[in-house]
Order: sequence, then structure tokens, then C-alpha cells
Amino acid sequence: MEDVIFAVLNSLVQRHPALGLSIAGEMTQSPSWIRLDKIDLREVVQFKDANEGYQFIEDMHQRTFDRNGELPLWRVVVVGRPPQELTSPIDQRKDEAEGEENVFEVGFFYHHAIGDGKSGAAFHMDFLDTLNTLAGADPAISILTDRVIEPPKLDLLPSVEEARSWPLSVMFIARQILKELVLPDNPLLWTGPPVQFSPDRLPKTRLLTLFVDSQTVARLIHRCRQNGVTITSLLSVVIARLLARRHPAEGVFNGTIALSLRRFTGVDDRKIVNHVASVTAHFATHPKSGYLFTSGSNPLDWSVVRSCKKAIDAVAMSPANQDTILLRFLKDYSGWFKNRIGKRREASFELSNIGAVGGGTEKGDTARFTRIIFSQSASVTGPPYCFCVATVNGGDMAIALTRQDGILEDEAAREVLAALEGEIHTLANGKNEVAHNGH
Repeated sequence: MEDVIFAVLNSLVQRHPALGLSIAGEMTQSPSWIRLDKIDLREVVQFKDANEGYQFIEDMHQRTFDRNGELPLWRVVVVGRPPQELTSPIDQRKDEAEGEENVFEVGFFYHHAIGDGKSGAAFHMDFLDTLNTLAGADPAISILTDRVIEPPKLDLLPSVEEARSWPLSVMFIARQILKELVLPDNPLLWTGPPVQFSPDRLPKTRLLTLFVDSQTVARLIHRCRQNGVTITSLLSVVIARLLARRHPAEGVFNGTIALSLRRFTGVDDRKIVNHVASVTAHFATHPKSGYLFTSGSNPLDWSVVRSCKKAIDAVAMSPANQDTILLRFLKDYSGWFKNRIGKRREASFELSNIGAVGGGTEKGDTARFTRIIFSQSASVTGPPYCFCVATVNGGDMAIALTRQDGILEDEAAREVLAALEGEIHTLANGKNEVAHNGH
């Protein structure tokens, strides 16, 4: 069993330079990469029985990346029963017909310094392709199953700041400075409790998962196309509506929506790299200039979703004024984050959607996956709710909700996720909506 996993991981390390990196001086003002001479896979791979659900995901979110300079910035957890050996496609399908299909889960956990959300999908796609390649290989060919491997000295992909020029307008920079130093907080903006952190009690990530079946996903995508919107813009509006329903006294909600910058950096989706930015969508339950009008009680208005998509596209379709690029001017990361403790958060929720990921089912591969979960650790200084979305191409959609323990009550998070599930099914069936047509 282990030979199969180690053979696949060996191949991936040879392919992705980021998997051979560690970091020096992470908490200093001048961190730097370390290229590892070797990786003992036994120190970064765990094998577990399939008897604990997705608790292993939450557990791994609590673990920090330590032993810098010795271990890479990623870990893998294998849950269930991988194949004992690499068999041919014919033998594998024969086993499946006899009810001997190997079903197992692979969790890839990585430092945000080396990868964004799409990097996780890239790992799983390459894992799947490599598993299929090895399964169909000539048995006489030697397969590398070494436990200790040597990462190749491949050229590193450029950081997002170095990948190209990023125009920043004077007005954009001025707005960021005013937001930090001058503009008062909006008393109607709901962002949950103030930022909380204690060095004596490290923050704990809590995880909830919601799965939407493939038929409902297909209907939801159809409804979005009918109305000229995307799943991301729709979910953004729906989540804002749910929060408006829970917090009617405030009535203003900010949503941080993750954006991929790969279209501008020329890096394809099969690479492990961190090229991401974000846009903030502003929602209000009363008509307000610069805000998207939404209500938790009225039927969904598709024109609001179209306006949300337009606001997202305005940032996503141009390399200018991307918030990530401002980090190059930040000289004291630690001090900047510490200064946030006790202060109000900037957003009500975060939404990150990595889109559809091919699972091999469309090609009839020997190895395939029908479910993929994308999640991230709770952000101490970020929004109280963090929604991560991933969909298997033609299959199920998974929505992971993470939050910092102690910031939100468990019951509140569960109710919001349950309400989101209800809204998704209702909208997929063409109910609780107005303004069906028009663009």
C-alpha cells in the first residue's frame, strides 16, 4: 500500500519545485527559501483508517509547519485502503466488477507561501494522472518507491510580485491609506467579534462541510447561465442574504472574494504556486450608494447577482490595482498583524471558489475521484466565516466552512450552512427568485 503512495509522491516532487522547498526566517523581516537536499516521505505522510470522517482535515489545520529547513511545507494524509500494488487497468476493472474497488482519500495540506487554492487542485490532478500512468505501466519497468527522495533543482516559478508589472493608481493607493488611517468604521457593518489572539492559546480551526449532489449542481449551473452570472457571484449574494437574515440590526456586509491572477502571470492551473488576490463586494439591506442591495427576506433578485458579477469582473479582468501587490510595501508583517488584535474585522465573510476540477470520470480512467474538498485554516484577522468551494467536473460540489474556534458559536455556523444548502436547492429548482431574465 505504501509503495503506491510513495511512488506517486516521488513523481510529483520531481515535477513541482515548490514541493522541494522549506523556509528560513519565517517570522523575520527577511524570510528566504531553502532547497531541501532530501525529503523523508515517512515524515510527511500519514496513513489512517477510514473511521473518523473528515476529522483528519480539521486536525491537520491545527498543525503548524515546524522543523523549517528539514521538512517541506506540505503534508499528505491517506485515509482508507489504497491499492496494495499497481495493477493493470484490466486487472483493476476486474477487481471492481467483483466488488474489490479500492476507495481511499488523499489529503494534501500545504503552506500558503507555496500555493493558492488552485495549487491544491493541481496536486490532486497530478496525483490522479500519475496513479493512472503507473497503473498502466509495463510491470517490468522499475517504479521508484524510495522513502527518502532527492528533490530536483528545478527553476522556481516567480512570485506573484515578480511575475509581471502590476499597475497601481494613485487613487487606489490613497484609498488603502485612508482605509487604514482615516476613515471611521461603519457602525452598520457586521464583521463578528473583534480580532482575538493569545500566544498562550493558539487559534483552532473548526470545519463544517456541505456536499451538493451532481444533479443539483448541474441545475444550478444552468440557472446561472440563464441569468448571465457565475456560481461565485451567486454564492456571494446568497451568503450575504443569509447573514442579513441573522443580523438585521446591522444591515451592511462585506464579502472578500478570492481571485486567481494566473491569467495575468501566464501560469497554468496545473502548477503549484501562489498567484492570488481578492476583491471586496459590499452589500446592504437598504439602498446605499456603492453597495449591492440585498435582503434576507425578499426573493433573490438575479439583477443583484449580475451586479455582483460585474463588480468582481471589474477587478478580476485587469492586472491593475490588485490588493496582493500592496504587500510589497509592507515591511513588518508581524507588526501589521499584531496591530489588528482587538480591532474590528474588515469583512463579514470570505468566499474562495476554485471551480470545476477534472476527476478522471470523463475519461474512464482506472483511478478517478468523485469528490474533492477545498478548505483553509481560519484567518485570525480575517472574516468570521470562510467558505471554500470545489466541484468535481460533472460531479458533486463541496462547500467547506471554516472558522476560528471561540469566534462564532457552533450552532450559528451550522444554521448558516444548513440555510445555504436550502437556498442552493431552492434556486436550483427555480424557486424563490425574481428577475429571471435580462442581462
